[in-house]
Parts: sequence; structure tokens; C-alpha cells
Amino acid sequence: MTISTSDNLNELATALSKAQGEFDPALKDSNNPFFKSKYADLPSVWAVSREILCKYGLSLLQFPSSNDGKPCLVTRLMHSSGQWMQSSVDLLLTKNDIQGLGSAISYMRRYSMTAILGIVQDDDDGQAAVQKKKEQEKTKVDPSIDAMQFSVLNQLYCLCPDEYKKEFDKWLRDKKYNHLAFLPAFEFERIQGVLTKKSEENTVKYGEDAING
Repeated sequence: MTISTSDNLNELATALSKAQGEFDPALKDSNNPFFKSKYADLPSVWAVSREILCKYGLSLLQFPSSNDGKPCLVTRLMHSSGQWMQSSVDLLLTKNDIQGLGSAISYMRRYSMTAILGIVQDDDDGQAAVQKKKEQEKTKVDPSIDAMQFSVLNQLYCLCPDEYKKEFDKWLRDKKYNHLAFLPAFEFERIQGVLTKKSEENTVKYGEDAING
């Protein structure tokens, strides 16, 4: 294996550091029948990295080459600044034909890509853990409504018909808010509008019922 880089790496290193902070583990969604194990295939690795690489001006190229007459795979990570780093790995062929070469290239592309980007592989449970962590972080980023906002919404809620209250309570549970008091602040104006409309409709209905008594 040989590794080479541009003269400077400061901008590439900064961009890669930010990208690595957002990479999820690649899901092990393929089976290896010989070792009876699961692994993350190349599409899975691209799925967790493509948009994030673009976001930070990073791109990745992989192409077959030769090293002293032996087939190898070159993996080059580039930054929009022009900075780059690359590795060249000799390919071990199980069969000395085009099928053997193609298989070796596919195998090494996955390993070289995860190595240069720092992406790890994980199973379904690991993905679930990552998702849970994201939800927890989102809760921290999106603070709940304050006491005054809760008072406004609660008064409107109390004026809504019972049937709608059940629907609204289910929506809160489905969204993992659990209770009106934990509604994210960014939802305040929208929910205020919805509850206002429902409460006014209910008030009109009660008035008509009283008249038609």
C-alpha cells in the first residue's frame, strides 16, 4: 500500500472532520455465505456518505491502476480547494481473469472507501441507537413552549370538541411529544392556529344547538 497527499491538507482535514461528525454507521445489509456473516456493501457506504461529502466540498474517486505491473486500486479523496489525499492498494485476485479482477476491485473499493473516510459498519441495533441519539439531540435543539404559550394553547384545547381532543392527544403521542406542555416552540404558531379554528367551530356549534334547543 502506498499513500500520497497534496502539499497542504488543512482545508481537506477541516472538511473531513466536519463530515465525520455527521456520518452514520453503514448498515450491514448484505450476507457473506462463506463466513456466514453480514457486511455493509458499497451502496450502503455511499448512502451514509454521499450527501455529507457534497455538503463539505469533498469528493471521492476510485479507479483501477497498476503498480510494478500488478493490478491495484487507487482511492483519492479530494476537496474543492484542490487539496487531496490518496491510497494505492495492490489487488489480490482469486482468479486470474476479468471476473476475478472485477471481484477484487469491488471488494477493495468498499474497504478503501470506509478506511479513507473513517466510516464504520453496524447492524440494525446500531442504526436504531444512532436514530435514538438523533431524536434526543433534536429535542435539545428544539426547546419546548414556555409557560405563557402553554396557557394560551391549553385554553384553546379545552374549548375543542372531545372527539378532536382525542385525535390531538394521539398526534402528540405519535410525535413523541407526549403532552401539550412538551410541544416544541417552533410548532406554537401552527398549533395555535389549528386549535383556534377547532375551538371556534365548536363554540359556533354549541351556539346553534342552544338556539335550536
